[in-house]
Amino acid sequence: MRGSNIRDIPDRAQGGFALAIVLLALLGLSALATAGYLSSNTDYRINQNHRASLKAFYVSDAARSHYMGRGKLRSDTITYSYADGAADVWTEQLISVDDSSTLYRLVSDGRHNSPEGGRANRQTSSVVLHKVASISVNAAVTAIGGLVKNGTSGSVDGNDAAPNNSCPVAQTEALAGLQVPPAGFSHNGGGKGKGGTPSGFYGNPGIDSTTAAMQLVNDLGIDWQGILDGNFAQADYTLSHDGYPNFSSDVATEDWPLICR
Repeated sequence: MRGSNIRDIPDRAQGGFALAIVLLALLGLSALATAGYLSSNTDYRINQNHRASLKAFYVSDAARSHYMGRGKLRSDTITYSYADGAADVWTEQLISVDDSSTLYRLVSDGRHNSPEGGRANRQTSSVVLHKVASISVNAAVTAIGGLVKNGTSGSVDGNDAAPNNSCPVAQTEALAGLQVPPAGFSHNGGGKGKGGTPSGFYGNPGIDSTTAAMQLVNDLGIDWQGILDGNFAQADYTLSHDGYPNFSSDVATEDWPLICR
């Protein structure tokens, strides 16, 4: 045979081709590893953010329930703190329904500081109807079960002592100092005052004992069962739990606390 155009490929050329394939494979594996890391890190961050957001939501919801449990609306912002964060709660008046009912928006802004850094915020809100309950006040103190007074210390006064410039209904007609059922009052020690009334009781009259006990209950206009059930009003203080309040430090001058025992 004459001549041939077939030549052997040198081994070094084959080695260079294999190196290129290996480098391309390593580059692909590196790209896959980087993509996997980025994907895993992104998923981790998403889970962390979701967890932080969920905790902020729970804090917000807990504070809103805590506020509602007090049974009173306040004009200022109240902050509640928990193990997982804190929340600011406030009200926004929407509309006055009638003279005794107002519609409010109750807002709770909860926050959770993540241990990994950053802070999550969640806000919850609800619409609440605030109704002002009224009772009939016929005496400074009404004791349906009767009252026993020992000694001369202390006094009960049904006269209106509010100055005209500080109270819109100041200088109203005097009420009885004490109202009890017939034979519902006894006094140990101390003398008599004007009209034979035991000292320490003032008003018009100082002591009124002309109304039967059940009539006193009805005249007050209080939903007693609603108080016991927590539907009418909720106690500010429970004697077996909170103890008796200190009226010089625990109770504001404009508050009229409901005390249960």
